[in-house]
Amino acid sequence: MNIKDAEDATLTKSFRFGPNIATVANTLLFLKEKSPQKDWKPYRLIGGGGAGAGRLFASAGDPRAPPRRTLLAFTNLALLQAALPVGGRIISINGDGSNSGIRKWQSTLREVGEVYELTQRPGRVSFKEWDDEDGPMTYDQFCRDVEARELTKYSLHIGLVDKFQEDTMKVAEEFQREVVDRRHPPEGADLVLSTIHAAKGMEWDHVEVVDDAS
Repeated sequence: MNIKDAEDATLTKSFRFGPNIATVANTLLFLKEKSPQKDWKPYRLIGGGGAGAGRLFASAGDPRAPPRRTLLAFTNLALLQAALPVGGRIISINGDGSNSGIRKWQSTLREVGEVYELTQRPGRVSFKEWDDEDGPMTYDQFCRDVEARELTKYSLHIGLVDKFQEDTMKVAEEFQREVVDRRHPPEGADLVLSTIHAAKGMEWDHVEVVDDAS
């Protein structure tokens, strides 16, 4: 296969974001440029249209940081941990896909009790993936089965139980009551929760990224 010589056409300008986002992105690109690495071609972003300057805060606890913000994370578990305690805040969940957003939380919170019960005593779950199971199973067996069969839809269930253990149902019920059941719209919310996957194509003024990439 022959590939012709081509000019490097790294994207530096976009109509999808303005100068605020470009300023923040360029700060991160600058830090990357100054870090040790084998290959890196520095470039800068230019936002299309608009005016103003973006601001990057090292911590959400910075007194200059805006009180209303969007929280981004790779996993729903990290979002829940960062959002607790709710403490009277108005929290909105971004996304309405079957495996993301409000619908993901509705199904998980509806089912997590069955998973938690396995930590107390061997039993059976009503999930269709285990319809052919003859007898009761332990929590460890359930976790091994989820991993072996790559049933990632139950990863959040396991994450909740492993993280909160005997407080699992208390945490689940609080999040259900104060966040999921209320279905707050993002407008006017103190905090918007979104996985990075569900955030594709979305825009918010103030964003905090949770460090759960590992």
